Amino acid sequence: MQLKKKLFLLALVTPFITTPLIAKKCENKHIEVLIPFHIEDARYKQFEVLASKYNSEQKKSPNFTEVKLVTMANRNNVYNQTNLSLRVDDPYVSDLVIHYPSLAFAINYYNRLLDFSTEISTSGIYPEFLEVNKRAFASSTIGILPAGISTDSLIVNKITLGYVLTKIQEIIDQKFPTKKLLSPIGEKTRLLEIIEHYKNANDHKKSEIDKAWNFANVLNLEALKNTKLEYSDSILLNYYDMFAFSNEIAAILNNKEQKEPKRLLYNHHIPNLLFQMQFNNAGCDYDEYFVKPRTTTSPYLNYKPIFEKGSSSYNSLKEVYGIETQASFNSALHIQKKMPLTVPPAFYDTIFSLISSHSSFEWIKQYNKLLTEKDFLYMQSPMKNKAEQTKSSFLNQGLNIMGISHSPEKNKKIKKFVNWLYDIKNRQNWQLIYKTVDEDKSPKIHIIALKNLTPIEYYAFACNYVFPSKEFISEFKASKISELDPISYNYTQTIEAFKASPQTIKMFEEPFDNKSNILRDRIKNDLIDFFNRKSLKKPYSFEEFITRLNEGNDF
Repeated sequence: MQLKKKLFLLALVTPFITTPLIAKKCENKHIEVLIPFHIEDARYKQFEVLASKYNSEQKKSPNFTEVKLVTMANRNNVYNQTNLSLRVDDPYVSDLVIHYPSLAFAINYYNRLLDFSTEISTSGIYPEFLEVNKRAFASSTIGILPAGISTDSLIVNKITLGYVLTKIQEIIDQKFPTKKLLSPIGEKTRLLEIIEHYKNANDHKKSEIDKAWNFANVLNLEALKNTKLEYSDSILLNYYDMFAFSNEIAAILNNKEQKEPKRLLYNHHIPNLLFQMQFNNAGCDYDEYFVKPRTTTSPYLNYKPIFEKGSSSYNSLKEVYGIETQASFNSALHIQKKMPLTVPPAFYDTIFSLISSHSSFEWIKQYNKLLTEKDFLYMQSPMKNKAEQTKSSFLNQGLNIMGISHSPEKNKKIKKFVNWLYDIKNRQNWQLIYKTVDEDKSPKIHIIALKNLTPIEYYAFACNYVFPSKEFISEFKASKISELDPISYNYTQTIEAFKASPQTIKMFEEPFDNKSNILRDRIKNDLIDFFNRKSLKKPYSFEEFITRLNEGNDF
């Protein structure tokens, strides 16, 4: 078998190898799961736990087939390699792949996507979290399964925001006594809590923050004089208000002129932010989204309206692009540049951080040296652009499992494993080791008993994801993790609110096809390129952005 595999792969790069050497197709004798994470990543290790458990439980059953994992620690490589293997009909292509839904589109293009409708019929998954299949395939096929879901969270540094608001209050009391820091009519419970939290902080913490921010020496009094202020909790709940606040604070702190400007609003995944703001602009309706949905006659998304000047897609993208690039130009919005900077909530120079619920809390626990977990406010990222929107939205993303069809006999074995992962009849008790850091920065280990979970629900738990089932959410709320991981807990609350009010709260999942990754990558790369050019005297024009986006006429 190994010889045949080597000969097949050699044939891909050596066209003059004679066909008889590879004419007889073979396939892996095991069930191969391709995982796009390093072997030291918890998402690999925890799936290894599941594979070992399955192999141990099933090894004495008739026709047992072992589950083995392979890794390729780069998601783009996984996508490209799987696509290539399907195109050349490689019999050794993996049986299951963990990836983004866009890979399922490619698998389906080659008529190789396995339908798991039967296998997950007793999974307990909320049906709304399988709707992505209907949008993708316009059929009853269930080829994309959630393995663990996440959202974008808003993490507010209560110490730095409280510091800035307190300092502004002190100045206007002296210089502009008629000004009001907080809105006299708007809801401001959270802002008052944040200010009080800062005032109650110890002197050492206040001193260190003052050294870092140096408010008295960077203050632009004229900018403060010309700012209305009157802030409310809307700066935490609506994107446009959050951007406006960040721009005003950037001007008051003269942030653009600083050698090391403060990252007032940090965004870790710039395409996520742009896409969700577009969805909000569309009234949380996929039919009105700037990338138009596929039709009954075409499996592909319609990108053309984006490039048609004056279209609703063009105008919506232009509006959001202008807001984000102007904020970056003002040194209010900052984005990820290099991996060492992927821990912004723990830094002293950040007020707002928009970041994945999957990993943000880990960063706070691991890298923070001065502030404690209690110095942050953990929220769902803003669900509206403007307060007057009648509908709100939240982003859903995460890990997905998809299967690749082989022989009928092999497919049965793949589906048996998938059924074992998801079937509520296979609920078991599990033990999870959860690590935290005490306020004195000493590590602490918690051993948590988890009851009555399917293997895939346990996997989501163990990898700091949420799973969209009633049983998972109930166990999450009942376990100690609800206290140890407030960010994931927030997401479970968002899901419950969504289930209770589906007419006014909408879930946004990025539409995809064979070109959606190209669009995402170009938007990301073009905006990063712009955001990193601090010497610019004005933002890129939208027309230049659109031209760069459509280079090669790929859409």
